Amino acid sequence: MSTVVLHPALLALDPEDREEVIRRRAENLAADTRRGLLAFPLALAIVVGSAEDSYRLGGFFLASAAILLTSTVFRGVLAWQFKRFFPASPDRWRLLFESSLLISSLAWGIGTGLALVTTGFSTASFLAVTISTAFLAHASSMYAASLRLLSAYIVAMTTPMAVALLVQNEIGAGLPGIGGLCFLTYIWAHGRAQHEATWKSAVDARLLEFRNRELTEAHASLQATRDALEEEVLIRTKDYERVAADLRQSERDYRVIFESVHDAILIFRPEGEVILKVNRRACEIYGYSRDELIGRSVVTFTLEPSRGKRRIAEVLESGGPLAFRTRHRRRDGQEIDVAIIASTLEYRGEPAILSVNRDVTEELRNQELRLAKDTAERANRAKSGFLANMSHEIRTPMAGVIGLSDLMLKTELSQRQRGYAETVRSSALALLEVIDDILDFSKIEAGKLNLERTVVDMADLVERTVEILQPGAAAKGIALQLHLDERLPGHLVAPSSRLRQVLLNLIGNAVKFTEDGEVEVRVDMTAADAELARLAFTVRDTGIGIPQSVLPRLFTPFTQADASTSRRFGGSGLGLAISQQLVALMGGKIEVDTAEGEGTRFHFELTFEVATAPDETTASTYRLGRANARILVAEDNPVNQLVILEQLGALGFYAEAVADGEEVLRAVEAESFDLILMDCQMPGLDGYETTRRLRDSYPERLPIVALTAHAMKGDRERCLDAGMDDYISKPFTEARLEKTLRRWLGQKSPSTPPVVAQ
Repeated sequence: MSTVVLHPALLALDPEDREEVIRRRAENLAADTRRGLLAFPLALAIVVGSAEDSYRLGGFFLASAAILLTSTVFRGVLAWQFKRFFPASPDRWRLLFESSLLISSLAWGIGTGLALVTTGFSTASFLAVTISTAFLAHASSMYAASLRLLSAYIVAMTTPMAVALLVQNEIGAGLPGIGGLCFLTYIWAHGRAQHEATWKSAVDARLLEFRNRELTEAHASLQATRDALEEEVLIRTKDYERVAADLRQSERDYRVIFESVHDAILIFRPEGEVILKVNRRACEIYGYSRDELIGRSVVTFTLEPSRGKRRIAEVLESGGPLAFRTRHRRRDGQEIDVAIIASTLEYRGEPAILSVNRDVTEELRNQELRLAKDTAERANRAKSGFLANMSHEIRTPMAGVIGLSDLMLKTELSQRQRGYAETVRSSALALLEVIDDILDFSKIEAGKLNLERTVVDMADLVERTVEILQPGAAAKGIALQLHLDERLPGHLVAPSSRLRQVLLNLIGNAVKFTEDGEVEVRVDMTAADAELARLAFTVRDTGIGIPQSVLPRLFTPFTQADASTSRRFGGSGLGLAISQQLVALMGGKIEVDTAEGEGTRFHFELTFEVATAPDETTASTYRLGRANARILVAEDNPVNQLVILEQLGALGFYAEAVADGEEVLRAVEAESFDLILMDCQMPGLDGYETTRRLRDSYPERLPIVALTAHAMKGDRERCLDAGMDDYISKPFTEARLEKTLRRWLGQKSPSTPPVVAQ
């Protein structure tokens, strides 16, 4: 680090100390600057405020004032940010600081001179000269570290004022000029003296620090030598009292450590394995008092005494430490797992064995629990993967069975053939219902079933649900009655699809297990206010009833009254279990009253939020442009290709089919289509990646509807995340397909695709 002034006193210091003195001086200068940062602006304000005619000061004065304020602010930044700027480049910091200081003093001198010339010897000029004198007097101490800087500061501030005084005829260069010269001479002489004193005191302070450090080190060395001598004297003079005190303290320390260790410590004699000493933890682990343990053989703890004796022999042979794990028995008969580290030692002049025993029973149990948890989680993931794969593999051919059955039923068939086709279709739908029940149960069991709430007309929802089951009840000659409370609110916020699923299951069971009589469905309002309504749902039948022995396991999965029930009425035994858990997720509980041979009554209550208006997100119905709409079907299964093309043809659409993603890309490039029905799992390029490429390649958004046999939780979201607009799970009906096409073919370039329920 170079410096403007290298005082001879600095040569007495080492380069490192010299740099430190210069740095401290610069830091003190920055600190003084921070404390006096407002001096120039305040002085300027006093001068301007004291001028009788401020406007006469003129533009040159204002320019000088602006330069003065700017350089003052710049110097203030250098002072406030000293620790940031100075270490990086000391010479640059000093150059910038001194330059800003000289610019400030020159600007002040010019401004003051202009004020003298413009306003004459007025109050403002008198204050300016007085303040300048104070600045100069203060500078002799503040900037004395550098005589060159102090001299430049004096010249920069006084020269413009001297020129101004000379041009004033009424003042001239007489006595005031001589007085000013004497004052400046005094300032410079005082600054020179301060210069000497500053560097000498700084050097002396650094030397004093160095001497103090040397004295401190010498004192420490002397103290160390003294301590060493005292210790040597203590050893040589056999200060038995001091040694005894140290030994007693060591004994106390050892005792504290011995008793505070978390592990059991046992010292025993190899001959007879007799325990000589134990700690508190040993008493806690084994359940004996200290007196009961001392004198006992350690082999009595082990479940295999012969093995324990072999371990003791191994420790004596090797000297230890020997680590092993075994099982011990506590006083109360409880068996514990123990990790042992044993080694030999001398105890009271005799050979002994030190055994440190740790109870690891809880640790091993936690490891087993973690292992069991990991195993269960892996099994659950494997089960989820298996269900997803089996669902896909079953739904794919099922889509062909149901689709071809629908197509067959639209052709000319004999009564016998139509009966066969209807039986095939109903059997496939029954199998699909079982698959859906298993998937729903799996979702609920994994805690991954979400209830999507929408605004619904509750009366309409229940009526439509009953209408679905009305034909089946009529075919059996059963009266299916519905009673709705007249006080039901117009619209409620409810998980409509899941509530409909529960009602379909309960009412369907009632119809299934009733041979004659009636099935009654009731919805009553039990409580309501402006925001909430509590409804009671009741399904009562006059069917076969449920035996009392079955009631405790009625809602258990895969359970029916007996094997004959399953053979006679069919079903997976999951319906009631799923319904109970769905009602629980909605905040209620299904209760059942039954008597064998007299019928059954299922009842549950739920609370819903009252809505002020119908749901505005209900999908709109669009007119189909059947003559012009062109649909591309991406499906690798030939049977499903046939079914979908026939269904689209029956609906009046022109459709083409391709078998993989590469063919989709080529078809879209060659022809114009209004909608794509996209299978997700195709060989080669699957539906997800194909959709992403279409979205990247074509700015105009072409509606893409997923056709997939994946129906597990997250499959729909995965399709939408890939860029698809809608989702249909296989197998699907022609009505479901038509409804989806109505949603999309009326808006070929939707800006915001609607999200619709499955």
